[in-house]
Amino acid sequence: MVWTAILVYNTIPYYHTFLNTRLQYSLLLLAAAYSVYAVHVTRIRLQKGQDTKGWMMGRYIGHLYRVLIKRKKEKANPEDRVAFLAFWVKFYFIPVMMNFSYRNLANLKYYSLQLLADSNQFSATISYFNTQLFPLLVSVCYVTLTGIYLFGYIVESPALNNKVKSVDPSLFGWAVTLACYPPFSNFISRHIRFEININASFGNEVTTFIVRILMLALMGLMFWSVGVLGTKCSNLTNRGIITNGPYRWLRHPHYTAKNLMWWCTILPAVPERPIVILFLAMWTAIYILRGLTEEKHLMSDPEYQAYCEKVKWKFFPGIW
Repeated sequence: MVWTAILVYNTIPYYHTFLNTRLQYSLLLLAAAYSVYAVHVTRIRLQKGQDTKGWMMGRYIGHLYRVLIKRKKEKANPEDRVAFLAFWVKFYFIPVMMNFSYRNLANLKYYSLQLLADSNQFSATISYFNTQLFPLLVSVCYVTLTGIYLFGYIVESPALNNKVKSVDPSLFGWAVTLACYPPFSNFISRHIRFEININASFGNEVTTFIVRILMLALMGLMFWSVGVLGTKCSNLTNRGIITNGPYRWLRHPHYTAKNLMWWCTILPAVPERPIVILFLAMWTAIYILRGLTEEKHLMSDPEYQAYCEKVKWKFFPGIW
């Protein structure tokens, strides 16, 4: 199945544009490394009399054939379904996160070189922070966030305690999640403009400095949320319930911080184009739906049910 994915990445025109030559080569190396590792894991599983993921996926595909084509009534093996859906999560998100990581690294390189070029002009001023340090810090944060997520999608191991326990089986859950990532987000943004500008200016240096400090604080909350998840980072999956860090107070601190930061960035555009409020409200609604569908999926886990009893607030303390 891994090499089928590589074939798709190299055949479909969309991926030719989305993934440059370097990323295609990286995926090829990743597939080769995974194949070598899979041989070792398969041998161990067979010695223990356990099913391999490939075999479980094949069984589930056979189940789908009998149910959808032959119209037979039968229940799927839950573990087979998890293996099947987990493959598609990785199939979709690994190239997406590789693309994001590559772009974020390019931004980090650009701002780092810019800072080094102007190192002799360093000054502990608000202007220097706004023009030099802030973009660099944002790039560092995004590189780290996407890197953690990419690792989470690629590596799944009992040693890291990040095995996929379940995958959201609902079409709506997948729809609202994929709506936030390309190519689906590109299509949606043609109609619901996504006009976020991290480097937006707020009229004067002092106000811009204050708002950017607030934005960095929100990015810090995002970083904290993802850092606590660590190797469990992955959309649409349950890889174990996290109850520490910011999750002690909110069930979805990452979504809250990300959307609040986005709202900060559109403030300068509101007077001239108030419609940006409507656009961002719609994107925020998508993230709220993501949070709600994630909870519906995770509620099948008794551990998450107990967690919700302790942490009442979903997005905003004392409000919701």
